[in-house]
Amino acid sequence: MARYDLHLSDDDFYALTPRQFDALLKRKKVETVASEFLLAQLTSWVANSGFRSTVKPTKPQDFMPSEWQKTPTNPKRPRMTKKRREAIADGIRLCFPNLNKKK
Repeated sequence: MARYDLHLSDDDFYALTPRQFDALLKRKKVETVASEFLLAQLTSWVANSGFRSTVKPTKPQDFMPSEWQKTPTNPKRPRMTKKRREAIADGIRLCFPNLNKKK
């Protein structure tokens, strides 16, 4: 990473303290997110104003890989009630009508 992403020589890398190296890595991340955001803004604008625009307007964050990783760890799950369970079963029965027939 030091050689390819930060373009450091061996001497430059070994002269750094761990704190300095960490600061360079954080700066590289900020640079990557900034360039992603610029391209994502353009992509979002094209998607929202093109000939076939989306139903729901897009945001630049929808086109940023660094933002995709920030999904919630525990998304709220819907409560499984008897009514919901029956609705799911009815949907499955509609998809597979042969399952309802008795042999």
